[in-house]
Amino acid sequence: MSRTVTVLRLGALAGWLCVTQPVRADAGASTEAPSQSAPIWLEKLQAHAELGLSGRADAKSRLWVLSPLIGLDYPFSHGFGIGFDWAFALAAEVPAHQNVQAWAAPGGPLLKVTYDSPDNLQHQLKLYAGLSVPAAWLPRDTVRRALARTGYAMAAGSRGLWNAWLWVPEQMALALGAAWQSRLNEHVTLRCDAAAAGSVSLSWLTSDAGALYAQLAPALELHAAGLHVGLRPQAVLVAPQRDPLQISLGAYLGVAFEHWSIDANALCNLDEPLGWTGSGLGVCGTWLSAEVSP
Repeated sequence: MSRTVTVLRLGALAGWLCVTQPVRADAGASTEAPSQSAPIWLEKLQAHAELGLSGRADAKSRLWVLSPLIGLDYPFSHGFGIGFDWAFALAAEVPAHQNVQAWAAPGGPLLKVTYDSPDNLQHQLKLYAGLSVPAAWLPRDTVRRALARTGYAMAAGSRGLWNAWLWVPEQMALALGAAWQSRLNEHVTLRCDAAAAGSVSLSWLTSDAGALYAQLAPALELHAAGLHVGLRPQAVLVAPQRDPLQISLGAYLGVAFEHWSIDANALCNLDEPLGWTGSGLGVCGTWLSAEVSP
């Protein structure tokens, strides 16, 4: 009888262990799953940022304009992804014998769908299509409205009007763009950026219907020991304008590693209306840019 009781007890203990151990294993798996899935999502996120500076001075006043830009891209499948670029402008004007006037506001964030070509060590192509959100609106106050217009214009002008729709207030834009690069050899890379956009004015205070944009910028880049230096001429066409073509020349120096890069950029407009020739405004700009990728 005692043997029978002992066998029954051992059988009950074995059954209890068979039932409880899978439950504990499943519970452990369920608690570990979120911690494993979160890093996978974060590792795909790509971030970039810029901080631009430009200004001008005359006998009446001095003007300084900061133009930050932030962006995120998230690739999800077969090279396709989503992202956004969001520009800002901050202006400070110091009139002679008057108080400092300051203003800060966002531009219109560009929400976009992206495509990256399959990994290729020699050639790479990136495409995007984006629609801007009309988040940039001018103040009603006359003085602040004039400063805001100047701030947005200087922010775009300091980059030679490249992607000018990011800093145009009271408009909604549709943009299509491409970036192509080809490694000619170990030390030389050829790049080419191009985009086109159309915007519609949403303001009741102007008779402008909107604008059309087209831009092209080839670049030659040299590499050595993680450092790179590049020369980048660019042309931007904005219509309707009395002088629709803006030509500028930029240069950059930076360092790049596997997951991040930092560049120092400088650009000067060459011809009218923003350049140094003729009756141009002589606008130049400089900015720092950084990228982080998985």
